[in-house]
Amino acid sequence: MKRYIILILMSILVLGMVGVLFYLLLRQDGTSYVTYIKFQVNPSFVIGINKNENVVFYNALNTDAGKYNLSMFQGKKIDEATKVFIEKFGKVKDNKDTISITVMTKNTELENHIAKLIRDEILKYDSNYQVNLMEASREELERYSNEIRYNLPRSYNNDKLKEISKIIFDKVNNYVTKRLSTIKMNKLSNEAIMNLLKEYSEKNYFTDYDLFSINLNMDNAVLGKKSNYEVNFSFDEDNKLIYKITLNLELNYKNVGNEETTIETYDYQYEVFDDLETISNLKTYFYVY
Repeated sequence: MKRYIILILMSILVLGMVGVLFYLLLRQDGTSYVTYIKFQVNPSFVIGINKNENVVFYNALNTDAGKYNLSMFQGKKIDEATKVFIEKFGKVKDNKDTISITVMTKNTELENHIAKLIRDEILKYDSNYQVNLMEASREELERYSNEIRYNLPRSYNNDKLKEISKIIFDKVNNYVTKRLSTIKMNKLSNEAIMNLLKEYSEKNYFTDYDLFSINLNMDNAVLGKKSNYEVNFSFDEDNKLIYKITLNLELNYKNVGNEETTIETYDYQYEVFDDLETISNLKTYFYVY
């Protein structure tokens, strides 16, 4: 019995030491705040940097990333670490000319700053590379970011969301109407019309409007990159062609406080039918940095 108690105590002690060592690793250079960046190429891996932009973390995401390790990057500035990576990765080759990076933060200023340091270092080594900045998913932010908060009060109620969405809807609706006017359907049967519209839809003829060109007339609210819309055609009881627009919106509201900035992300669908506006599948996420 005593032996089991000793083993349990030793296990707790070992886990405690591991926790302390990990904490000290993150605390090096005087800070515990870590920003994680995913390099998605082949190899794919995640590195973490502290507030001084020194590398304190490395995690391989596939077997090819095993040729790198923390000791190669640890303590180096992010641009220096990128230089180590790209020199080992090599010059552009066939099917190896694109490097995607994801900075795990909702802080766009920090995201763009880190992305620029990495992009500049890669292009300095070989200007033929294409460096893409990807937006972190909710799942990635859950795993790698400490910015997520829960159950904070919303700044926008549904009426405010409808007001913003209506601006977008009217622009899209006018665009779809103009697109339809360019298609000759007068002498076609309903079935032929639907087949024709399907062909146009498959070419994104009705859904290629640039939502991000719309001015919302709001300083602190912008559409997220995942925003899009759908158009579905049908015939009503009077045999008249009608269409339904569904907006799939991601609205980011930036609330700047004295010490912290909060990003409120509203993820929802918006539709208008017979002048009745509806919001559905609303999810609200909060990020604080």
